[in-house]
Amino acid sequence: MADHYLATAAAAVDTLYPAEAGQRPRVPRPGTPSPEVGEADAARAWLDAERANLVAVAVHAGTSHLIRLSTTLYRYLDGGHPHDALVLHALAQHRARDTGDPIGEGHAFLGLGTAHLRLGRYEAATDHLRSALELFRTADDPAGQARVLGNLGNIEKRLGRFGTATAHHEQALALFRRVGDPAGEARSLVNLGVVETRQGRYAAATEHLWQALDLCGRAGDPVGEADARATLGYVEAQLGRYRSAAEYCEQAIAGYRKLGDRGAEAATMDDLGIAYTRLGQPARGAECHRQTLAVVRESGDRDAEAWALNGLGEAAQADGRPAEALTQHTAADAIAADIGSRDQQARAQAGLGEAHRALDEPAAARSHFRRALRLYTELGMPAAERIRERLAAADFTLR
Repeated sequence: MADHYLATAAAAVDTLYPAEAGQRPRVPRPGTPSPEVGEADAARAWLDAERANLVAVAVHAGTSHLIRLSTTLYRYLDGGHPHDALVLHALAQHRARDTGDPIGEGHAFLGLGTAHLRLGRYEAATDHLRSALELFRTADDPAGQARVLGNLGNIEKRLGRFGTATAHHEQALALFRRVGDPAGEARSLVNLGVVETRQGRYAAATEHLWQALDLCGRAGDPVGEADARATLGYVEAQLGRYRSAAEYCEQAIAGYRKLGDRGAEAATMDDLGIAYTRLGQPARGAECHRQTLAVVRESGDRDAEAWALNGLGEAAQADGRPAEALTQHTAADAIAADIGSRDQQARAQAGLGEAHRALDEPAAARSHFRRALRLYTELGMPAAERIRERLAAADFTLR
């Protein structure tokens, strides 16, 4: 049974994520009949239907099967199943340590770190990822190091430490180029594009994202292509080109649905909601944010939850419902403060300022706008200038 599940999982994951096949263990096809998972829809359906069984089999499987299942299922579980990932990778980490398998343990720590990242547990995520990095360095595994550095960069990005995030992604990019991994190189370029967009460096971000798209096309990497298109949508929205932003988001969502990556689909649906709200369609935008919220609350992604709540607040404000906006932004602010997501905390404070201003409560509005300005200024984000303009337009003093 363990042979059957490992072999079928490997075949299904190779179908969905072919560009990363070199990062996974090679598993021979079993001698017994197995499900046909050569098409994306069939592969995704089988993994979704058998996910609980895969984890259960791993619990009772031998060490070799367990460690290979952990590494094989990493990318699939990272697409919206962090709780299953925690169970599987924790088992693999202990078993790999006990049997003296540093590479297997490194991959298990990578999986644990990524799962904690998705759940907004950044301290735990960092600890696991640093353990993985040390193991990969000791084993002289540059590809493993690159994957870890990319995830460490994503943690730093979420915490608003953009300089450190950039350094991690640049190191990852150099390592992926050294080992000749175009899919990894593309992922690093996308990550750099996200960080650059947060800092208002839109031209550099766009250049990196188009480079990533070219690499993904040549490497046959549908995951990276969807990531690049989703990020291009985010860039276009920041530049005020909302129709173009919506188009990129819709293209990315179609790609993620084909792959079954519910987490990435939900995040991009949230960006699509922002675009619709800015296009004067707040009801449509709110529906996108509600869809996002349903998925991320199920998976436990608290960072994405804060984004979606802020989106709902902005949609409510645009629709003339400032009292509801207060509720949504207050909830977003609480989550963002708890997990250390300073950019979403700043966004929530700006939204609270807009809501209080609409409710003719200038003192409260001023207080929230000032908090937003302080946070955005500390982060070095271009939104700081917009908040200054709001304060000036409302005759607020900056003392």
